[in-house]
Amino acid sequence: MNIVQTVALFKALFEGPLSRNALARKTNTHPKSAGRLIAEMKAQGLVYVIGYTNESDGRNRVKVYAMGQGEDVLPERPST
Repeated sequence: MNIVQTVALFKALFEGPLSRNALARKTNTHPKSAGRLIAEMKAQGLVYVIGYTNESDGRNRVKVYAMGQGEDVLPERPST
């Protein structure tokens, strides 16, 4: 990932919460690249999980990240 892509990812997250795949689509980067940056930002305390969503590809409980410091929201457990 180059500096231009990294800046684009930061800018996209500043504009609002996104999942890893949504972030990759918005910035035209590979999802693994977006995931690596999110992991590093999370390790540095720059992003946190604010919730979960279903992706259009059918995946359930995909993490949604936001800029800032906060407690990660845990996924809801299905009621039985």
